[in-house]
Amino acid sequence: MSWVAEHKSLIVVALFLAFSLWEVLAPVCKPTRPLIGRWASNVSLYILNSGLSSGLHLLPALLLAGWAEVAQQGLLNIVDVPPWLTWPVAIVVLDLTQYLFHRAMHRFTWLWRFHQIHHSDVDVDLTTSFRFHPVETLLWAAFHLSLVLVLGIPTDAILLYWLLVNVSNFFGHGNVLLPEPVDRMLLTLLITPSAHRLHHSVDYAASNSNFGNIFVLWDKWLKTYVYPAGEGQKGRLYGLAEFRHGRRMFVPWLLAVPFQRPAA
Repeated sequence: MSWVAEHKSLIVVALFLAFSLWEVLAPVCKPTRPLIGRWASNVSLYILNSGLSSGLHLLPALLLAGWAEVAQQGLLNIVDVPPWLTWPVAIVVLDLTQYLFHRAMHRFTWLWRFHQIHHSDVDVDLTTSFRFHPVETLLWAAFHLSLVLVLGIPTDAILLYWLLVNVSNFFGHGNVLLPEPVDRMLLTLLITPSAHRLHHSVDYAASNSNFGNIFVLWDKWLKTYVYPAGEGQKGRLYGLAEFRHGRRMFVPWLLAVPFQRPAA
């Protein structure tokens, strides 16, 4: 998996272009706001976050994983786990913890103040996957690094998960339409665009569902799954009500402005 680390920028660009073409060929919704303004804001956030992620997350995670393997630290290095099972265990645990992290971002007010910037996008497309507050990026980096150390996750599994997360983020946020039979089949295991669009609904109850990143199983097992009936249809509103009614944050991606959603 070393080629992933060597070509990670090229991989992101290739994935973005491929999913952009899919959005052009099979879109679900027409944009409600000008693309240029949204894309400029979202891409600027990506540039900032990718710098933080590379320097303070991915590289340290790889170095920490390499040290843990040499020093025989972490659960997967101590317990006699077959090599063929190490990667699947690592991917499953990482995805479950990201699901729990995502739920916490919605559950606790101080965390929601950072995560709300992701949900403030009134349209959902590829660039919504770029739209995260830098503090959220740093919090997940710290959480992830602790997992790498405690579990002893191997470097190749970290790189594979990084790749899967990028594919999943583009796929899940894509303004793309899947045939319903295909969507239903994929939803037996994976989060699909229709399921994640529901999570971005302006409706509070709907947005508190489908927290999964790669696998939908955590939502199903922990009772947060809602089948996205009708998400292939146009007309659903996305984002935060405050934004749809004209309210704006002042420099929203630098400041955690303390407005909140109403209680459920």
